Amino acid sequence: MEPRYRCPHCHQPLQFERREEEIVCENCHSTYCRYKFDDILLFDFLQLTTNKKCSCNIDGFTECSIDLKRRLVDRKKTSHHEERLNPPVAKLLKKLKNRSLKILELGCAEGYYGHSFSEGNKGYGLDSCVKRLLSDGSKVLNGDYQALILADALKIPFTDKEFDIVIATELIEHILETRLFLKEINRVLKVGGELILSTPNLASLWNRISLLFGSGRGFAPWRIFKGKSAYNPPSSLAYPYQNIHIRFFTFGSLKEILEKSGFRVIYIGGADPVFSRIPLGDKIFRNFCKTIVIKCSRT
Repeated sequence: MEPRYRCPHCHQPLQFERREEEIVCENCHSTYCRYKFDDILLFDFLQLTTNKKCSCNIDGFTECSIDLKRRLVDRKKTSHHEERLNPPVAKLLKKLKNRSLKILELGCAEGYYGHSFSEGNKGYGLDSCVKRLLSDGSKVLNGDYQALILADALKIPFTDKEFDIVIATELIEHILETRLFLKEINRVLKVGGELILSTPNLASLWNRISLLFGSGRGFAPWRIFKGKSAYNPPSSLAYPYQNIHIRFFTFGSLKEILEKSGFRVIYIGGADPVFSRIPLGDKIFRNFCKTIVIKCSRT
């Protein structure tokens, strides 16, 4: 069964035929365009088709003109690769295969996780950045998703209790209104539905070392073996390197806000380029890992 959409402006259910290229809200008369790429639908709930302005946070501040229709037409399918996957997250997602679930991935970006859970399920990918969604090398048009949704994660354009699983990897740290974000996830999840979430760990060993020496520049010693700098600007806690992460969490603080937002935590683990290579290292040294991985259910 297809999920039911709702208008992100007035929150009223949207009615449409699958062959229609536009959806018009009967209540507020907002218009949303829809495109088709092979069997994949793309819904433009950001109204980029008419506004042609994309305010992406891919680098924290860019606003650009966008021809969404041309971008979509010019896209080509690309092969999958594993280099950008977080192994503990991918392991959790692969357990979802062939369970006839309805799954929403928030912040799906280039779609690197889509093939981890899509087999035997109906997956829907949502992102607010069309540059990231349709970038060179993007996987989102490879057939892993039933539909792609250009929308704000604080205004998820689906009706209540639509999904069995919501996935949000490396997203919550970009969200200013954290409680509203979790409230929206809670709303679209069925009772007992699960949220799989990952985010950088503020208290990782690498942040502690970096801060100990007064830099906060994202200490990443494993990069040395690849001939790169021992610092990783995207992991930095220091301005001006860090311009897109606006919320920081530890295992304890994330667990607390999830429980206060109506979730019951059923799994907490870590992911780390070093500790994950040690048997049980991401469990024994969980609080020192680079990334927090949590699975919880809606109460």
